[in-house]
Amino acid sequence: GALNTGHIGSSRPSSAAAGTIWLDSSVTNIITMKLYDGADDLTLFSVNTSTNAVSLPSTVTVTESDPSAIPFAIALG
Repeated sequence: GALNTGHIGSSRPSSAAAGTIWLDSSVTNIITMKLYDGADDLTLFSVNTSTNAVSLPSTVTVTESDPSAIPFAIALG
């Protein structure tokens, strides 16, 4: 079914299974999207809610193959 709810909090939800995406709000004015891979929480990106700046961790790269498309290819490394 479609996802119509999510989790935001200072820690991963206890019900998380591998593949769960959740929002970490443990740092003031920063919301970080994380992916639980079954063992670790991988950071996908962070948003500074004061400046609206988006930050990617150094291990994440974004590639664009179609200049007309919105780029969203993620490589976790």
